[in-house]
Amino acid sequence: RCVPSWVIGVFFIIVEFYTGPAMIMGSLAADYGVFFLLSGVGAWLDIFGYVVLSLSAYLRGYAFSWRLKCARQDGKCVANCTCFGVYGSQKLSVWVLLQDVFVLTETVFVSARIFG
Repeated sequence: RCVPSWVIGVFFIIVEFYTGPAMIMGSLAADYGVFFLLSGVGAWLDIFGYVVLSLSAYLRGYAFSWRLKCARQDGKCVANCTCFGVYGSQKLSVWVLLQDVFVLTETVFVSARIFG
């Protein structure tokens, strides 16, 4: 535990607050300058972080089954692992990892347009 969890949370919020609007505005304005390029980097940081956090918790046995049942004796499965916060909580399961694969695919597509 080198970095406190709140620091990671704040980092994700800052990256997401910048990346989304910068990517949309850059696309609408057809301006592919440095701010648009930074939004592409932000998109990669965002999905990479989510994949690392979700996959590491899954591999360490903190995930729910594909039927969303916690198999741990202590019941300490990750009950809220998404960016929707407390209002749209989602249990960590293989379904979340599939969503990460989908978003990663989208990020590859968008990055090819930004950096290509």
